[in-house]
Amino acid sequence: MITKIEAQVLFVQDLTASTAFYRDTFKMNYLGSDANSSTFLLQEGLYFILLSPEGAADLLGMQVSDMKSGTGSRGLLA
Repeated sequence: MITKIEAQVLFVQDLTASTAFYRDTFKMNYLGSDANSSTFLLQEGLYFILLSPEGAADLLGMQVSDMKSGTGSRGLLA
């Protein structure tokens, strides 16, 4: 049984553009980025994370080409 969600993870094709969109358009509380992810704080204890195809493939144990093909998962709750 799920009792708490700590992160909403969205897989995106263009991490830079997606980060700018959520940070600048929605004025989300941007915490920072690395090569494959950007993190925002939605509220205390709840994060919104953007993952590049490389980051998503690493998380799911898949090939990057599978993430770029337009099939498969687009996000997850953690």
